[in-house]
Amino acid sequence: MAWVDAIPSHHRSRRRAITFVSALLFALASGLIYVYARPPEYRAAARLKIAPAAMVSEASDTKSAPSVGTDATSFLSEVQLLTSRPLLETAFERLREKGPIPELGADPVAEIQRSMRAEPTPGTQIVELTADSHQQGLVAPLVNTVIDAYREQTAAVYRGSAVSSYSIRKTMSSPKSPA
Repeated sequence: MAWVDAIPSHHRSRRRAITFVSALLFALASGLIYVYARPPEYRAAARLKIAPAAMVSEASDTKSAPSVGTDATSFLSEVQLLTSRPLLETAFERLREKGPIPELGADPVAEIQRSMRAEPTPGTQIVELTADSHQQGLVAPLVNTVIDAYREQTAAVYRGSAVSSYSIRKTMSSPKSPA
C-alpha cells in the first residue's frame, strides 16, 4: 500500500515555519524574562600598584655593597591585607561617617568581605581590587574607601617603623654614661 498525503506540500512547509517561529519566540521570551527578573549585580574595580618595602641585606665583607631586594611573600601579604577584616572595619566606619549606607545584614563587615576580591596580576606588582554587590550606591565608594584606608595604614606602618628604627640607631650610637 502506498502512502498518500492529503495535505499539499506548501501547507506542510507553512505549518513547519509557524511551529518553528512559535517555538523560537517562546524560547526568546523565556530567556528575556529570566534575565530581566534577576536582580542587577554591580561591580567596581580598581588597580593598585603595590611596591612592598625592600629588604636591605648587610654586606658580606667591607668591599661589597649591601644588596636591596624584594620578597614575593611580602607582596602577597599586602594583597591579603586589602581584604582583611581590620582594614574593612576601618573602611566601613569611614563609609558610615560619610553618609547613609545600605543595609548589609547582621555582620556588615563580613558581607563586605564576601563582596571584595583582590587578585594579583601575574608577573607584576599590580593588584585588581573588585567589589560586587546588588546595591549600586555601595560598590564604588567601598573600593575607593578601602584603597584610602590601605594607603593610610601602610603610611602609618612605615612611619612607625622609621621612627622606631631611628630611635634604635640613636640609642645604639649614644655613648654609655658611667654609672
